[in-house]
Amino acid sequence: MKYRVPNSSFYFAAMDEIRQRLKHIGQVPKFFVFSDEIAKVRNDFQRLLQPRVFKELEWVSDSEETVVEDLYLMSQCRHNILTYSTFAWWGAYMNNHSEKIVIASHPSEIPDERNPFKVFWYRYLYFPIEWSLMKAQYV
Repeated sequence: MKYRVPNSSFYFAAMDEIRQRLKHIGQVPKFFVFSDEIAKVRNDFQRLLQPRVFKELEWVSDSEETVVEDLYLMSQCRHNILTYSTFAWWGAYMNNHSEKIVIASHPSEIPDERNPFKVFWYRYLYFPIEWSLMKAQYV
């Protein structure tokens, strides 16, 4: 099954949101990038990001042997940016930092906003209420 991912504008907007929310308390975020296609993501980000911003990123291995370690590392981050992914969801959910910021992509076509049950399930059952949802266009 081919999974769709948000376009790059989602990631950049989410990174900017975290920068802004931490700026007022004097913190500068460090971004760790997790992916099962790390080389492709690194290449795409290098092409799309300014060199200054690209240097802010740390790349986490995509080796199959480190899946458990990757999940653990995600849970240890102070904040999380995640796509519509169960793996990333669990990493953010297991994050126990009391002041964490979680920004999750909100696929434009999901849920069907005409269906109240889907809206309720998506907003109140799938994502914890304290997480921020950000609209994303998927490619």
